[in-house]
Amino acid sequence: MFNVGDTVLYGKEGVCILSAVEKKKFGTEVREYYVLSSLNKENSKIFVPTDNENLVASMRRVLGEDDIKKLVAEINAGEPLWISDDNERREEYRRIVAEADCLALGKCLRGLYNRKEELKVQGKKLRRFDEDFYMQGQNILFNELSYVLKISKDKVLEYILEI
Repeated sequence: MFNVGDTVLYGKEGVCILSAVEKKKFGTEVREYYVLSSLNKENSKIFVPTDNENLVASMRRVLGEDDIKKLVAEINAGEPLWISDDNERREEYRRIVAEADCLALGKCLRGLYNRKEELKVQGKKLRRFDEDFYMQGQNILFNELSYVLKISKDKVLEYILEI
């Protein structure tokens, strides 16, 4: 499915290069692993068992530039995603990160941004888990857009707002 040299997005880790496919022995078991080198964390290696469907499903190839432009247009179209029930919203955050669902991630970030601005007027702040997801989501999405568009992460929001 994946090959050495592929650039992939892997869950919370963000953009990684598949640097090797290796067999490793942990304990008594020998398994084959995708070895990912994170572009976010220097010298960070992530070992993903090739036979673990759930973990491999958290990997996907990085989008191309045309796909990024379409994604940003879709994020900006329609309503942002906001779920009023805290438990449902928390579960949706987990699903989005686990599935690397960039469209839902972008729409959630728009919803959180709007909510943050509403609360600011009232002298309030986002709930801690919302703030954590907001930061994590920005890191994941902005990391991929920055990599593909060859712009710095601090220019990504500006790029999104211009389209």
